[in-house]
Amino acid sequence: DDVEERLGDQLRSGWKEEYAAVLDTVPPFEDAAALVRRARGAGHRVALASSGEPEFTQAARKDLGLGEDEVDAVLTAQDVEGSK
Repeated sequence: DDVEERLGDQLRSGWKEEYAAVLDTVPPFEDAAALVRRARGAGHRVALASSGEPEFTQAARKDLGLGEDEVDAVLTAQDVEGSK
């Protein structure tokens, strides 16, 4: 509780800048896009879900080389009231 009170807001606001600084160094899992395409080809709907911010989730989709039409739903931190 003490750490939350002293540093909570600062930590919550600072992580975005820290993650954005290393985003280009985080590669997608090998064959992740192929897995998504195979699932869709088998008739499954595909959702990308992340506890992160929308801009980071969209960056991950683009890094995978997936078009918007290849993902049926995208859920991010902004789509839920609480997590964890």
